[in-house]
Amino acid sequence: MEQGGTLTVELSGLTPGQTVSATLFSDPIVVDAIPTANAQGEITFIVGIPADFDTGAHTLVLESEGYESVEIPVTVVAAGSLAATGAEMPWGLALIAAFLVVIGGTFAVTRRRTTTA
Repeated sequence: MEQGGTLTVELSGLTPGQTVSATLFSDPIVVDAIPTANAQGEITFIVGIPADFDTGAHTLVLESEGYESVEIPVTVVAAGSLAATGAEMPWGLALIAAFLVVIGGTFAVTRRRTTTA
């Protein structure tokens, strides 16, 4: 992600009404106003990356009460550097999509374990 940009997070496989919190680390940014999961068990929210946020490796941590937290690596680059290379953006989106599929699966598996125990 670029400094000053946004990251759209889409989660699925949740329980309707389930809440999720998100924090972007190294310099913690707590994401506010995350909606609860809709009737289809989906949540979409945006993480704003400040223009002065440190470049490099960071971690987006997603948490939901009763479930293990999920950590997603996020690389922040200087503003304008993705546009200059062009090829990096699709790979970044593909990786984020893959991680979000893993998150949805983790929540679904954990939810099933909880309800069958």
